[in-house]
Amino acid sequence: MIKTHRDRLRHWGARLAPAAALVGALAGFWGCGSTTTATTTYAYDDPYLYTYYYPADLAYTGYYAADSWDYAVYYASRGPAAIAGAATVINNSGPPSLGSTLRSLIRGESVCPGQVTVTPKTAPPACSGTAVATVKNGITVVFNGCQLSGGGKLDGTFDVQATKTASTAVCAADTTINLNYTTTVTNLVYTSPGGARIAIPNQSNTGTASYAFGQNGTSTSFNGSGEIQFFDASGTKIADFSHSGIHTLTFSTANQTYTIDGTENVQDQVTSGASATLVGAGVQRSNSCCRPTAGTLTVSRVGGAQPGQHVWTFEGTCGSAMRDGVTITLPACE
Repeated sequence: MIKTHRDRLRHWGARLAPAAALVGALAGFWGCGSTTTATTTYAYDDPYLYTYYYPADLAYTGYYAADSWDYAVYYASRGPAAIAGAATVINNSGPPSLGSTLRSLIRGESVCPGQVTVTPKTAPPACSGTAVATVKNGITVVFNGCQLSGGGKLDGTFDVQATKTASTAVCAADTTINLNYTTTVTNLVYTSPGGARIAIPNQSNTGTASYAFGQNGTSTSFNGSGEIQFFDASGTKIADFSHSGIHTLTFSTANQTYTIDGTENVQDQVTSGASATLVGAGVQRSNSCCRPTAGTLTVSRVGGAQPGQHVWTFEGTCGSAMRDGVTITLPACE
């Protein structure tokens, strides 16, 4: 069953509170937050951090739905079983996220039955001579008040459409498969048990990847744009960012993680004239943590109440990070 990270939106309202009230208020978005006393600037940083790696996780999930893979949790490895049309769950442990909920549905698992419609897409293989007549070619997922076991709720639409070409007409070991895919998110909303919300009114990503027939791909690149909004339990909008960028995701078959590299440009839709540039290097996502577990993310803000640059370094232990060289302890995900 899919569980949510309870009360994970509670700390967004803290960025508007006096500094004294912020201490201990950052219980975390979907289960993660700061326990340090230097929370004022951190609270301002945090929406920017999520704007970098959560939309990227949805873009990765589009790649996940774009072909007939053997499904691991983070890396969708392609091998003989995938060519035969089978999908094997290698590892489905760890705290879930919005992306992992979608990936469970892509794998064919049952999530909130009766409250979600899943429509797989198929197409002929890119080259002939395979044992199957069709392969996966995307998906459409429509949430309609999808109640998750942790008490949260999902609404909205997630759609992926893929096309493939091959370097040879007949599939062989030296055939290169070129994959193009488009991910479209429309009014995707997560509502926490306490009533706080994160909303993605729109997000569009176009991605490419190439791999040898029957072999594992190692990376995908995508560009995209969208909007992400954060609301507290009273319905007050805390943050509203439009964003666009170009990224590369690199997969690890050894530990089922992926890393994000690239730049995201952010425009604050609440505070006039406020913007930011987010530059990630090796920002690693794993199934066991709602935060990155490696890499750096540089947040450079212009305008607004807290302009300036801060460098976040994520460490191997879940919830361990440094901000400008100062250790920040993040509570474990629920």
